[in-house]
Amino acid sequence: MTDSQRPVITAVIPAFNEENTIRNVVEKTLPFVSQVVVVDDGSTDSTGQIATKAGATVLRHQQNEGYGAALAEGFDYVRNNGANILVVMDADGQHDPGQIPRLVEPIVNGTADIAIGSRFMDGAGKDDMPRYRRFGIGMVNKAWNFASSDTLSDTQCGFRAYSREAIDRIGLKEAGMCASLEILDQASKNNLRLVEVPVSVKYGGDTSTVKPGRHGMELINYVLRKMKEEHPLLIFGGSGVVVSMIGLAFGIYSINSYFESRYLPFGPTIVAGILIYVGTLMVFGGLILNSIQALASKFEEKSSK
Repeated sequence: MTDSQRPVITAVIPAFNEENTIRNVVEKTLPFVSQVVVVDDGSTDSTGQIATKAGATVLRHQQNEGYGAALAEGFDYVRNNGANILVVMDADGQHDPGQIPRLVEPIVNGTADIAIGSRFMDGAGKDDMPRYRRFGIGMVNKAWNFASSDTLSDTQCGFRAYSREAIDRIGLKEAGMCASLEILDQASKNNLRLVEVPVSVKYGGDTSTVKPGRHGMELINYVLRKMKEEHPLLIFGGSGVVVSMIGLAFGIYSINSYFESRYLPFGPTIVAGILIYVGTLMVFGGLILNSIQALASKFEEKSSK
């Protein structure tokens, strides 16, 4: 491959208070890319200054806006600066820059638009992952695959590569950690080809600047919103059936009490009526929203032709 044919790769590294690792990450990444861009997301330490001295272009937020906002900044920069491929990696030293050629290979070969590093394919990095992370990521993977009909082994790895088409089509709105799922959502809606590439990850304690509980709640909330929007019958209809069944159980209890004692218990009877009423409304609401969603999908298909 001649120099004129060689892809222009820009690495974007969102960073927040990573002064202890950012120099090493930048210096190890530079040999494999054309440019390293560090998005200093409102760090209160020397992350930005150290990254600049290490050879990175630094984009700085005056205050911490979140991983998604930093990622969006990186996408905007690359979109306007002519790179063919965008590589995203973490600033904490977990990812191996030496694996960038492997990660971008499906994009260079034209077989994919997005390549996602997977810590679970071929057992890559799985054994080194803390158990609580492995459990949490596994739950998010299952929930996302159910909600989206995907078959991804790792929805949360921050080591990813994007083609020029993906760079142009993806527009992030989520400011937090669930931007990782928003990208998958947009990839599906824009018919972008997605593959997973096995990568290894180095863990040195809990290096994340986001608390695991908060991170997990953000991700689950995004999955639930997606299910509500794309599978309203399942969410509202299914929940309505459950609520109605609980109300029916209270109703049966009230009826049995009446036949045994000729006394209709006031509390359980009221609860039964309310739950059956609310459950029925939820079922019909799910049916209506499902019909609207189906019509909207057909309209989008016709509009895209």
